[in-house]
This record gives sequence, structure tokens and C-alpha cells, in this order.
Amino acid sequence: MPVRLCLYAYLPLLLLLGGTHSLNAQKPPANVAAEKWVIKKIANGEEAHLVKAFPNADDRKLSASFIQKLLSNSVKGLKVGTRGIHIYDAVVSDSIDLQNREIPFLFSLSNCIFENDVLFRNTSIKGDMSFAKSHFRKFADFEDIKLDGDAFFSEVTFSSGVSFLGAHVRAFECQSCQFTATDKQARFDEAHIDVHADFSKAGFKGPANFRTMYV
Repeated sequence: MPVRLCLYAYLPLLLLLGGTHSLNAQKPPANVAAEKWVIKKIANGEEAHLVKAFPNADDRKLSASFIQKLLSNSVKGLKVGTRGIHIYDAVVSDSIDLQNREIPFLFSLSNCIFENDVLFRNTSIKGDMSFAKSHFRKFADFEDIKLDGDAFFSEVTFSSGVSFLGAHVRAFECQSCQFTATDKQARFDEAHIDVHADFSKAGFKGPANFRTMYV
């Protein structure tokens, strides 16, 4: 009888540990090998199409800190050329925070999945920026961004709200974008676009704010 009581006492803990293990198994950490492969591609002035080297999506996981170091040009020993940084097919699970930073070159994070918040508020970028065909599953914050070039968001899905409040870009491409959050606003108010903005075939399932947007 005491043995049975002991097992019952530990049963919730065993279930909890088992559940934790299951959750960890579903979200593997960033792949260091993939990050080293990306650095090698960038060092050679090449585009990093991760799906070619890592067909399994779990193997294409890059950490937010790795992305932050790349875009802020602070990876030790890496010299980014004038072609900038171009990464495709990555999966980033943790939150990217590049608020109030400077990105000194053009970059692409295309066909990527961002599973947590992506924060570029008040970021200054010296060139074009592309997130084409990417999926933002959490909030995407581009408020007050200052872009010397064009912003490419064609075929992007925003699942949990996005803000370009006060953003200043040369041109804004958002063809076939999908804004799927029904309870969160897509904000473009007070945005300043110097040349043109293209929202052809864009879909809005929730509210959108374009008031005082200047094109």
C-alpha cells in the first residue's frame, strides 16, 4: 500500500516531465551547423538558400541572436560585401529584436518563418529590405523604420498584426500580402513612401489603417 501511494504521489510530476520533454521535442534549438553554413555563404558573397542544404525544416532553424549579429554586422571575422545578406527558407523560433539599430547594407530574409515577434522599430537600413514570401506568426513591428531603399513584402502572411506606423521607405511592394489577424490592426498610418506603394491582390481579414499615409 505505501508503494502505491508513493507512485500516485509522483505520477503528476512524471506526467509534467513527460509533457515538457514532448514540448522540447517539438521545438528543437537552432542548428549550429546551419548557422555556420550561412556564414560561409555570406563570406563568399553568395545567397544562402537553406532548403538546398537542409531539406528538413527543423534543420533550418536559426537563432534570433544569430540574425541580430548578422544584420548589425557584428559577427567576428565576417566581412559583409556590398551585396549584403540574403537568407532564404530559415525558421526562427525566438523573438528578433533590432529596435533602434543600424543595418549598414541591404538584406533579404525571404521565404522564412518567424514564430515569434519581429521588432524593427526605429531601425535604420542602408539599402533594400526584403521579406518576400515569409510568414510572420506573431507581431511584426516596423514602426518608424528608416529605409534608404525599397521594402519588399510580396506574398507575405501577417498572422498576428503588423505596424508600419511612421515608416519612411522609397517604395513599398506588398502584392498578394495576406493580413489574417481578425482582431489586430494592420497599421500604415503616417507612413511616408517616396515613390510608390503596391497592394494589388492583398487580403485583409481584419481592420487596416491607412490614414495620413503619404505616397
